[in-house]
Amino acid sequence: MTTFTIEAVRKFEDLVEHVDRKPGDRWEVDDKRFKAINSTVYGELARKVAKPKGRPTKAELVSEAEALGVDVPEGSTNPEIWKLIEEAR
Repeated sequence: MTTFTIEAVRKFEDLVEHVDRKPGDRWEVDDKRFKAINSTVYGELARKVAKPKGRPTKAELVSEAEALGVDVPEGSTNPEIWKLIEEAR
């Protein structure tokens, strides 16, 4: 399951995560959840955040690895984590 970052564009109550979202709040969702958020009668509540160009951060790599079910050893370098991700795909 691939996730991405979205940002609230309007204030709304997130009934799934039980959180009041404010404009500017950012969090990770999958495509199904993103579509559900914006399929209400209230219109567009959140937008995808453009992914910055360049190399991913260590936190982004670890997050992606964990989403794939990969256990990342402490002290792993970015290239090592990337290799684990590639092997898991």
